[in-house]
Amino acid sequence: AASQDRLARTARMARVGGWDIDLVHRRLHWSEETYRIHEADPGWEPSFDDALRFYPPEARSVVVETLRDAIAGRASFDFEVPFETARGERRWVRASGEPRFDLGGKVVAFHGMLMDVSEQKEAELAKDRLLSTVSHELRTPLTSVFGALRLLQSGKLGELDARGRQMVEVAIRNAQRLSRLVDDLLDIGRTGAGQLAIRPERADLAELVREAGSSVAEAARSVGVRLTLELPDAPLWATADPTRIVQVLMNLLGNAIKFSPEGSEVVAVVEPRGEMATVTVIDEGPGLPAEAIPRVFDRFLQLPAGRAQGGFGLGLPISKAIVEAHGGRIGIESEEGHGARAWFELPLAGA
Repeated sequence: AASQDRLARTARMARVGGWDIDLVHRRLHWSEETYRIHEADPGWEPSFDDALRFYPPEARSVVVETLRDAIAGRASFDFEVPFETARGERRWVRASGEPRFDLGGKVVAFHGMLMDVSEQKEAELAKDRLLSTVSHELRTPLTSVFGALRLLQSGKLGELDARGRQMVEVAIRNAQRLSRLVDDLLDIGRTGAGQLAIRPERADLAELVREAGSSVAEAARSVGVRLTLELPDAPLWATADPTRIVQVLMNLLGNAIKFSPEGSEVVAVVEPRGEMATVTVIDEGPGLPAEAIPRVFDRFLQLPAGRAQGGFGLGLPISKAIVEAHGGRIGIESEEGHGARAWFELPLAGA
C-alpha cells in the first residue's frame, strides 16, 4: 500500500496519468492522475466517445486517425494535442500507447500514459513567437543589403576590379545563406503556431522531383556525388503544394548530398504505393546511429561530430510539418555505416 501511494504521488508530481482502452467494448479506464488532468469526477466512468469530446475537432481527428493507424499497423503511438478540461480550461497533453493482442494477433486494447505538457508547449510557442518576431525584423534590412550588393555587382555604381567583384560575390552568397535561415526561422515559427501556409493542387510528383534535382545537381557535381532520378514514365499525380514539396525534396536531396562521400551515388525514386505517391532518397553516406533516428526531426538537432557539419537543424522538422500538413507521412531509415533512406508519401490526386 505504501509503495502504491508513493507511485501515485510520483505520477501526480510528474503530471503523468495512465489509461487503458478496451476496443471490443469501447470502454476506458483512467488512473487517478488522468482524472485530475481532465479535471473530471473520479467516480465518472467515461466511454471512448466521452473522452473524445474533451478534444477540439481538429485534435479529435488526429486522435481517431492515430488510433486507426495504430490498430491497422499493430503499432505503438505517440502524439501531442490540445484539449479542454471538464472545467473548460485549455491544455496540451501528450498521449502514448502500446497495443495488446488476442490469441489470434488482433489488437483488442491499448494501454499507455497521458502527460500534461501545457507548460512545455507554452514555452515552445513563446520561443516560436520570438523567432518569428526576430526573423521579421531581419527581413527588411536584409532585403536592403541584397539590393545594395546587387547594385554593386551590376556595375551601375562603377566598375569593380577583380578583387572587388570577388568580395561582392562572397557577400551575396553569405546574404543568401542568411536569407535562407530567416525563411527557415519564419517557417518553424509558423509550424509551431499551426500557421504554415499550404496551397495543395493536382501536381506531377515526378516533375517536382525533376525540378528539385535540377536545383541541387551542381552541388552534387561540386563534391563528386552522382545524382540519379528514377522517375515513372507517366506523370504521378499527387495532391501537393508544388513550392512546399520542392522545398521538402531539396532538403532531403541536399542532406543526402552533404553526407555522401566523393564518388558515391544519391538516388531519388518516385513510385505509387496503394493510394499514396512515395519519394525515397537513398544515399551511401555514413548513416545514423540507432539512438539518433527517433530525434532526426527535432528542431535545431545537429548530428554528432565527425559527420558533415553545417546548417541549423531546421530543414527536417520543417519538411515533416509540410508533409503532415498535406496528410502525408515522412521518415528516415538508417543503419550506421550503411547510408540512409529518407522517404515521404502524399495522397494520390483523384482522376
